[in-house]
Amino acid sequence: MKKLSSYHPLKYGVYLSIIGIVIISCSYLFWKNNLIGYWTGFSAIFVSISYFANSTILFGKNQNGKLALHSILILPYLIIIRLIWHIQKLISNESKMDKVTDNLYAGRRILNFEVPNFITQVIDLTCEFNEPSKIAKEKKYYSLSILDGGTPQISHLRNILSNINLSNEKTLIHCAKGHGRTSMIIVLFLLKNGICNNIEEAINFLISKRPKAKMNKHQKQFVEKFYNNL
Repeated sequence: MKKLSSYHPLKYGVYLSIIGIVIISCSYLFWKNNLIGYWTGFSAIFVSISYFANSTILFGKNQNGKLALHSILILPYLIIIRLIWHIQKLISNESKMDKVTDNLYAGRRILNFEVPNFITQVIDLTCEFNEPSKIAKEKKYYSLSILDGGTPQISHLRNILSNINLSNEKTLIHCAKGHGRTSMIIVLFLLKNGICNNIEEAINFLISKRPKAKMNKHQKQFVEKFYNNL
């Protein structure tokens, strides 16, 4: 049996490295050593290192849903992805969440004013966003930090799957847009709880509820290997 390991989304690291180098070069050559330009470029490079290492330490998100103080090093990156997220939210016609089973919901990141009262438990898969204070304070909240496009640390995933009870809680599982990371974890919950009998059935079942909730090929490979090691 092959050793189970998390997937390193290397292409994200490559893209961010190139973007960072271009911004730093422009800051030096054309923008009169603009400090904001340097900060933005280096923040992209710092995040690229996180992708190469498959580590969320740079974000430092804790179990209260907040990023660590040292994440100020990548503040320009965080500001840019928030702007992109809000623009995508405005132009998307996708619902904020969709009911998968009686007690399980798949969704995107939600804001304080969007938090439904009936949701009692939230599993947050983002590493790059603070969780709304209403969720962290009023709901049972769990953070499973995963890089966008990546896969979770094995020990953290096993802990979530072992300790989360879906039978007595209305549970929302979300990432930034409610697609790849969300799909990956919900498929595993569907399999673990016997709602679906195999991976393809679980994937198709989820897509029937939330059509855009699709994993990339590496996330799907991770699910297959993890499921075979359960």
